[in-house]
This record gives sequence, C-alpha cells and structure tokens, in this order.
Amino acid sequence: MAPPVSFTKVTLSYPLYAADFDPYNRGYLVVGGGGGEGRSGVGNKLTLLDVSDRSKLITAAEVDLSRDEDSVTSLANLASKDGLITFAGINSSEADQQR
Repeated sequence: MAPPVSFTKVTLSYPLYAADFDPYNRGYLVVGGGGGEGRSGVGNKLTLLDVSDRSKLITAAEVDLSRDEDSVTSLANLASKDGLITFAGINSSEADQQR
C-alpha cells in the first residue's frame, strides 16, 4: 500500500494556468491565470502564495491585471539582488494585435 500523501489546497478567484516557485525561497509560489480578454467576469491575476507551512496556503500578495488582455499563460521567476522578478506571458488584446 502506498504511503499517505499530505496536501493542502487554496481556492483562487480565477482559473490557474501557470505556476513557478521562487528560486531562492521555496516557501513562495507565484501563480497566474484568469478569464482572459472579454467580459467573462473572471479577472486576470498574478498571486504570490506563501507555502512555507504545509498545513495552509496564504495569499501574500495579488496583482489584478487588465481585462482587456489575455490571461497569464506562462511565467518564470528570477531572483535578483533587488528581489524576485516575475516574467509573465500575456497576449495583447485583439484590438492591439490588429494595429
């Protein structure tokens, strides 16, 4: 029989499409996603989760992104001397692409 697996979950206000851990502090996870361009009612966001305590996940910070652009579909984190830098893949709006 397989050993029991522990898990913790958090409910976000948007569908999750991308995630990456802080490369120097594994206690933080950056996630992103959203409803995309349009009027779905679901915002596009980046969220920093504190995952240092295995019994709970805490939202440490959240950034609301434009609803006129696509949701976050990819991301990567870079640790620098100034702190964590997150690069997020977000498509431009259809109107911006037509220009």
